[in-house]
Amino acid sequence: YENEQNVQAHVRTTGPEIWRQTEGKITHLFVSLGTCGTVSGTSRFLKGKNPNVKVEAEGMLQPFRGLFSGPYAEAIRRSVRAGFGKEPAFIREGGSIGAVATMQRLWRVPILFLGLSLPEHGYHAPNEHFDWGRASGGIKAFAQYFAELAALHAQD
Repeated sequence: YENEQNVQAHVRTTGPEIWRQTEGKITHLFVSLGTCGTVSGTSRFLKGKNPNVKVEAEGMLQPFRGLFSGPYAEAIRRSVRAGFGKEPAFIREGGSIGAVATMQRLWRVPILFLGLSLPEHGYHAPNEHFDWGRASGGIKAFAQYFAELAALHAQD
């Protein structure tokens, strides 16, 4: 809160980027607290665009443990087989993404991770290696998963 330049940096950059990427349809923002510049600046921008945006700030984010069984996990398994032609290996990765535990608590829905490719491809990392073949399989898996979810909810 003391460094207004930190807040303004997020008013000028992070807020507008989120607004653009969601085409103004954002309803909730989940933020972990650090220096508070991110939450202050981003929420200032977003609430200036839409005062109904809900901001959920967490001081300490909880670890996340995903599901390995049940209808959603089975839908992931079928989707990975459809996208990559192989049986998936469920691993414990991404558990430090604390916002996921917050989303699951607030939305009251199961959260599962479905990767587009292999971790060593390092998407968005300085040494990223974009493997189009793997990414294509990941996109197919995502499309299959959305179809699987629709089928699950059609049974409700």
